[in-house]
Amino acid sequence: MSQYDVKHWKYGKYITEPLDNFPVKGIVVKLSGGADSSVVYYRLCTEIAERGLDYPLYVVTLDPETKDWYSHYAKKVIEFTKQKTGIAPIEHRVRKLPLPWTVPDYEREQDTVFASVLKDGLANVYYGGLTENPDAELMAKEAFDVEGMTFKSFDDCLQQASDRDKDRNDNNNKFSIGYGSEHGGGPLEGLSVLGILPFVHNDKRHGTAAMYKEMDIVDELLPLTYSCENEKPEEKTKLDIVNGYQEYSHCGQCWFCLERAYAFGRLV
Repeated sequence: MSQYDVKHWKYGKYITEPLDNFPVKGIVVKLSGGADSSVVYYRLCTEIAERGLDYPLYVVTLDPETKDWYSHYAKKVIEFTKQKTGIAPIEHRVRKLPLPWTVPDYEREQDTVFASVLKDGLANVYYGGLTENPDAELMAKEAFDVEGMTFKSFDDCLQQASDRDKDRNDNNNKFSIGYGSEHGGGPLEGLSVLGILPFVHNDKRHGTAAMYKEMDIVDELLPLTYSCENEKPEEKTKLDIVNGYQEYSHCGQCWFCLERAYAFGRLV
């Protein structure tokens, strides 16, 4: 462990306070255009502006084929944030992941685009929006009747809620603030980064949604984000074409729509 490692940390006035005594080269944010990473990015830019911080900022996004909406919504969040705070990233790196791809492929390629910023010596700090899994039964009860949800029965909703996001099953072992060098092979091998995860020990309601409400930006920022992971357009409704991209509604039945409805009491 290093002097910077903190397993449980609750941010106070600023999420940038951990950087006050750290030699920051630059900050990189994995921005998917979802609710979690978007509010962390917005909060970070707000603090850079308010505190007069001179931290170079970089954004990375991975666009897997069949889920190519990540960079579209990330760009919307970046533009909104620039208009509100005057802050924009020096660079937004977008990496494409063509079919056929698997979950391990996605994880590797996401780390690859992230690692490229570190390897170029541009950043040594990472902010992320990782949250804990909510309680499945509570999530189902709170989300089932939210407008836009499309479950045929509560039992179907509960079954989906029970199929938790497996990547978050070990959050108890994760650090809110952690510094170190990555080992074990892969794109991040040998790279050191200070990782700051403000919500890692809170679920989406008590972490992400709470920050939206604290900053009074639910009505402004949330509609610009997209949490649905359903790849089937036939199970969604066509919306407007924005910046040349065909947008769709949230499907209202995938696990991530369910989590969003639980957290905010709404989908958009």
